[in-house]
Amino acid sequence: GQRGLCLGSIASLTPRSVASSIATDITPGQPLNPATEDAMQCIICLDDEGEVLQKGCCCRGDAGAVHAECLIESAEHTSTTKDQWWEWSTCGICADGYTGDLAVRLAEARVARAESLPADDMKRVDAKVDLSTALDMVGRYEEALALDEEVFAARRERLGEDDLDTVLAAHNLAFSYQAVGRYADAQKTQLYVVEARTRLLGAEHPHTLVSRSNLAGTYNSLGDFTTATALQEEVWEIRKRVLGPDDRDTLISANDLGFFYRQLGRYTESADLFQKTLAQSFRVYGESHPETMTTLGNLAQTYNVQGKYAEATELNDKVLRLNTETLGLEHPSTITSRWRSAVTLRELGRDAEAGRLQAETLEVAKRVLGPEHPFTVWYLVDLSGTYVLLAKYAEAEETFALARAGMAGLDEDHPDVLAANHGRAALLLGQGRFRDAEALLKSVLDRKSAKYGDEHPQTLKTARVHGEALCKLGRFDEALARLTPVQAVYPATIGDEHPSTLRARTALATALLGSEALARAAETANGAVTTLNRVLGETHPQSLHATQVAHSVDLALGRHDEAIAGLTTTLERTRDTRGTDHPRALEVAVLLGEALFQAGRTDEAAELQRETHDRLCATLGPTHPTTLQCKSSLGAVVALTDVAKGKELLRSAFGHLVHVLGAQHPVTRTTQDRLKGL
Repeated sequence: GQRGLCLGSIASLTPRSVASSIATDITPGQPLNPATEDAMQCIICLDDEGEVLQKGCCCRGDAGAVHAECLIESAEHTSTTKDQWWEWSTCGICADGYTGDLAVRLAEARVARAESLPADDMKRVDAKVDLSTALDMVGRYEEALALDEEVFAARRERLGEDDLDTVLAAHNLAFSYQAVGRYADAQKTQLYVVEARTRLLGAEHPHTLVSRSNLAGTYNSLGDFTTATALQEEVWEIRKRVLGPDDRDTLISANDLGFFYRQLGRYTESADLFQKTLAQSFRVYGESHPETMTTLGNLAQTYNVQGKYAEATELNDKVLRLNTETLGLEHPSTITSRWRSAVTLRELGRDAEAGRLQAETLEVAKRVLGPEHPFTVWYLVDLSGTYVLLAKYAEAEETFALARAGMAGLDEDHPDVLAANHGRAALLLGQGRFRDAEALLKSVLDRKSAKYGDEHPQTLKTARVHGEALCKLGRFDEALARLTPVQAVYPATIGDEHPSTLRARTALATALLGSEALARAAETANGAVTTLNRVLGETHPQSLHATQVAHSVDLALGRHDEAIAGLTTTLERTRDTRGTDHPRALEVAVLLGEALFQAGRTDEAAELQRETHDRLCATLGPTHPTTLQCKSSLGAVVALTDVAKGKELLRSAFGHLVHVLGAQHPVTRTTQDRLKGL
């Protein structure tokens, strides 16, 4: 009945004591499919009629195929005549614990049977332990928690706080607190368990080590990555020495430690440890074992943050397929797999597909885990970020508000809150609220620097976006001061061709362009474009944005023909991949219109800017900075043939720009100069 955690996914919440390394050709705990069932009969009644046949153990072939009612009747008979209560949870043939829905059916029947026992018989409590463990296996965590609280209270009252059965009940209660996201309660309970087991069993006893490992997981959930990592490293070293490198608990520690390394930004160490652990898991358990699936999923996540999207996609697809086949679409492990697949789709630039998959998966998570579960809340944050990429700002605002409400109990320095506020700032940038975004990013950056250090990937990510916000505000010298250290650190920590490195390089090129360091801007932007096209492809959104910046430099250098040709191609590709009315496509259209105007192709410029202005007003609103920039360019073009109308457009744009961006912003000053010229 002892449960242990492995971090990195909801899949890790599956109890360790019920998994088995015995090979099977049929998924345990699931109904047999019709084709398989036709060839089998119940091992107890020797009939294939009646309710659906199931396999809940690891017997091969048809040896474990049973009707649930037959198995319950057999367990009742055996336990009544021989007092063998383990018959309710263990197969008598393969000696493996029953899993899945079959385990729940057996445990529920045992609890019902135990109600006939005297009120002071502890077998009534033991039956509820089995049911709680079975409910954990199928992801019914709230129901398991209610039973665990009842069991702990009963054992503490009857046996005392220092009895090992009471301590075990507290251990399982802490597991359930963790599973439903009550991390403070989990930490308090785990500290009691670790102290009691260390005193009663010894510091290196396997049960003590499980409790210490679970405590490390809770520290991680509370955002204390350093303490979590140090504690898990201690547990891993002891387990290697005491239990051996291939022991299940040793592999669990290695898996958890790889996850903690990734949280700390130590990606290479994380990937190396996951790869070694995966090789051991394949050898010890086989490909489809839950331990192997957890490690595969964690390795895929590490590949994702390393920018190895092809490798991440391959592993995610494999884990999703196996989890769907073995656990079903609504199991927490499958939910996690679906979400990870969506995140990788987003990194590949397939935002619309990612958004659809995330929205579908979120609804399942709400139903299975509950709307307030930490994973459900985090999915809301992540989906909000996808909506921002899709320029669905109203949906992003609504989703973000739900997420922040779910984080009401967390302090502002918690990693999830910091990540959520970073995402909120990205939404503000998309809405054109540059000043609000810059202030929020500065606050998040200060907190991340204090919590993680200046060179942690999460800190660098926020520093980069803060630099981009400063560019939006025309504060290019400050942007250069912010982005130059980021660009210097990234290649050494995550690699010169990592997408995050290249994104920072593009942002640096923008700052150099605004500072009129045009030669350096051209070199930086063109270098980013060349690498991005090779790494992500020419039509990836990140590649297209870098190309847009590179041709902005061409325009600043007076290379009108190159700018027009390049921006025309970029506009076509952006419209194809993101839609005609996406803000990125409209930004490129504004820039192309300006290039046409400067090249003297005024009729084409006027036509494009009118169309783009109308689209911008409809999608972003008349006072969005991009709309106002377009209006300024349109006013300059119109003034060539209609001075009064041109002045009207320029005056309107100028008034709003002073309010939105400030009088010293380059776009505001350009608009003012155009007015003076008339």
